[in-house]
Parts: sequence; C-alpha cells; structure tokens
Amino acid sequence: FGVVKTNARERERLMKSGILSVDEIAIKEEHSVYALIPFIHESVPNATVLPIIIKESATPEMIDALVMQLHETLPKDAVIVASIDFSHYQYSRVAEFHDELSINVIETGDIARIKNTEIDAHNTLAVFMKLMQAFGTQRVAASHHTNSGVLTGALHEPETTSHYVGYFVKGEPLQEKAVSILQFGDMMLDRNVQDRMEKNGGPDYLFTHVAGREHRFFQGVDIVTANLEGPFADVRRPTTKSIAFRFDPALIPTLQKYGFNLFTLANNHTLDMGKLGFEETKKNLAAAGIPYYGNEFYVQDDSLLIQDIAGKKIAFLGLNDTHNSLDAAEVD
Repeated sequence: FGVVKTNARERERLMKSGILSVDEIAIKEEHSVYALIPFIHESVPNATVLPIIIKESATPEMIDALVMQLHETLPKDAVIVASIDFSHYQYSRVAEFHDELSINVIETGDIARIKNTEIDAHNTLAVFMKLMQAFGTQRVAASHHTNSGVLTGALHEPETTSHYVGYFVKGEPLQEKAVSILQFGDMMLDRNVQDRMEKNGGPDYLFTHVAGREHRFFQGVDIVTANLEGPFADVRRPTTKSIAFRFDPALIPTLQKYGFNLFTLANNHTLDMGKLGFEETKKNLAAAGIPYYGNEFYVQDDSLLIQDIAGKKIAFLGLNDTHNSLDAAEVD
C-alpha cells in the first residue's frame, strides 16, 4: 500500500528523555510491527507511526516512566495499538479457557494480574493498559475473539493461536472480574510414579507432556490445585498400612515451577506417615508459601480455606468420606 513514515519528532523526544534507544534490525524483523503497517497505510494513508518494542526485562519504574512520557507528549489524535501474541501452543478449547482470564484482565483494567495471563509481552500490555487508564479510555466498545483452530476447523490441532481485538473508548472499565482455577484430581508422587520419574530424568517427566511448549498449559490461571494423595513427610516411617505413600519434599519446587499454588489434604493417605508426617507436610508446604486445607478424618477449622482473589472471596472446602460418612451437621 505504500510507505509509512516514522514520527521522527516524537522519536527524538523520547530518545532525549533516555527512555528509548533505536534498534533498526529489531524493528525490521518484528512481525508484531510489520504485519500491521500495510493496514495502517490503507486505513489512514497520511499517518506517521512510532513503533516501540518493550522488553520483558523492563522494570516497573521504566514502564511508568515511558507511560508518563507518552501521556504528556502524544498528540490528541494518536491511536495507540498494542500488538501482542495471545494464547499459543494449545488445543483451541484449552486456549479458550485461558483466554477467558486474559480478556477479563484486559477489559477490567486489572493491571495487577497481567502476569497471570497466558500471553506474550506482559510489559507491552502493562504500558497499554496504563495509558488507557491515564487517558480515561478504559471502556471496550467493541471486541472480537477467535482461535486459529476455530477459523480452520482444526479443533484437534495441538498448537493453535488465539486472536483478540478490543477497541477502547472514553469510559470506565468492566467491573466484574473473573477468577480462573485449574483443578486436578489426585496427585501421586510415590510408588510406580516415583519409579517412572527416576527412570526418565526426574519429576519434570510427569508434567512436560501436559505442559506443552513453554509450559503454557499451566499459565493463564489464578490457581493451579490438586488433591495431594500423600504426605510431604521428611522421612519414610514404618506403618501397618498395606498401602502407604510418602512424597519427597524435594519435589515441591518442581510443582511450583508448573504453577501449583494450592493443595487439599482431605484424603485417605494424608496420615500415611503418621501425625508427625502430617505436621511435616504442612510445615514443608508453608515453607514453600503454598496454602493447603483439609485433613483425613475430621470436619474442623482447617477443612475450610478462604482466599481473596481479584477482590473476590473464594472458599475451598476439603472433606474426606473414605472412612466414614460425613456428618452433614458438622459440614453446615
């Protein structure tokens, strides 16, 4: 469609402030920039542009300085575009699950939870959302969301890309914030599972296939949780139980690497290493900063955990009826 010129005056202002530097090669090869340039020329032929790439290593102070400078110097008719890769490397249904939180964070202006989203370029989104806040343009007047698997009909394609376009205008952001929870069932880290880990290079073996490329399956959620089907006891102890599990506390950092940040202990293997093993489990999880709730036999205070997520109080209730029928009155 022709040549699109750079806004040299705005570029010089930002360079003099020390916020930006010029890297022609990076701009030339960056698809988030060059893919949009033809459409800009077709839609607004006389427009000039100022493409800015924001590194993920940029500090909050750098981001705030850039936002302040842009807010002060951008012309009133400037159009601000954030070109960001959305959900990647997922089946379309998984991507849609992750996209719910990402879109909600964007449309509610929830800057504090940007790092929870399953997108590339979190800092680019932070700059964009802070600029929308500064200009008072936080209302999404129109939006469109789809996925490459939906567009092509390849719903079983394991590596798709999501697409979201939101058009911002004057006004307040959406108020209702979403909470995203990825809930697994029983987590087993002993017996045959332990044998498989040892034969296949360690605990990452359990998660890499599910995690996919860049561990994205475990991203884009607030809570990743499971039923911890055994204690993180410091040592294995003799027991009369025919089936008794003990999980090595050294595995906890691997679980954290894949985003696990909450466990229920309400199951029939929590006390496999005795009461001492149960106390060690709680100690080891607490030392890692991982909340927990529930126990093997009783309905009591530790059966309930309430967490504040995105301004909502979310209650997690852990109950085990393997040994005895639950007393409904106790639960109430």
